[in-house]
Amino acid sequence: MNPLSFLQLGILASHFYSSEATWKNPGSKYETPTQFVDIGSAAETGKTPKKAMVYVEHVMKCGGTDLCSAFARKGGCSVDIMRNCKVNDFTAERIESITGGIQYNSADITPKMTAKIAKHKNLQKLICGDVFSEPGCTRQFDQDFGAMTQYQNLSSSFWDAYKTVLLVRDPWPRYVSHLYQENVIQGEMISMAAKVPKAVDFWLNDSNASPFGQERVALLRNNFITQHIVSDFRKKAAVSLVSSASFSSSPVCTDEVLEQALRAVDNFDVILNMSDLKEESLQIAEKYLGLSRSLFEHLENSKGSRVTGIAYPTPSKQKFEEFKLRNRCDYAVVAHANARIKAMALEIKD
Repeated sequence: MNPLSFLQLGILASHFYSSEATWKNPGSKYETPTQFVDIGSAAETGKTPKKAMVYVEHVMKCGGTDLCSAFARKGGCSVDIMRNCKVNDFTAERIESITGGIQYNSADITPKMTAKIAKHKNLQKLICGDVFSEPGCTRQFDQDFGAMTQYQNLSSSFWDAYKTVLLVRDPWPRYVSHLYQENVIQGEMISMAAKVPKAVDFWLNDSNASPFGQERVALLRNNFITQHIVSDFRKKAAVSLVSSASFSSSPVCTDEVLEQALRAVDNFDVILNMSDLKEESLQIAEKYLGLSRSLFEHLENSKGSRVTGIAYPTPSKQKFEEFKLRNRCDYAVVAHANARIKAMALEIKD
């Protein structure tokens, strides 16, 4: 593929989300969305060698339940779809008994270990050959995401041990969907707010006296996707929130954090955006994960499914721009990821 096409894809991805003005950050070496880490080699190859198991970095409200269901239906497994295929304590102990104490998401796990796990009789039906990590699950809210050693060392054996999958979504609807799931907002509030943008502004209220200013909610709108792929970013965000009077003083997206995030994105074999790039993601899921389109058909018309791409109301222009600037890392990560998704989809057609 002509290298220029990747630049074009990057430009298309950035405009898909926001105007260029939203992204500019005076003094930053990342002045526009097209000046991020070079994605050519990763996107061109697809990075999909044969590996014994699949590892899914499941960012909440990005289609993980749909993907879990597809894997379960394909393999006839006994995974708990309501838990989004997450590795529970029992399964984690079984895995560590095979690996000699190495955790499934450790930088030290090797291809030989995952090959043994995949063949283990007692685990075949439990995990379907795939493991889902969902550290941001707000049903089990924590102050940090653990060691995240696989992201501290992007050259570790972890990245050879699994076919790695990252789930992404436009940050704003992801945030609103998360608020809805947590019952911070209800369906009628979404319907009413669609007619009154100023009402949506309240969903960004930083005051600790507001339900939207509480720590567990505020973290959902502070580069939530980036928290999953940059070591210690979640921990620093949580510590700052606890010690500050409002969310506004929490860590910002620095150039260093952004570069780490983009390099992590390029390390994934497969990236899916089931809400914003549904068609391309379905093609990639079938080609590289062996999940046929029919495994997702029952979800396409389900009310509230990410696959349907429901449009959520947005706040006033000023507040929306503030949200985008505050979530600079997430918007850059998603634009970068979308460029890879489009490139992989084009390769499939070729």
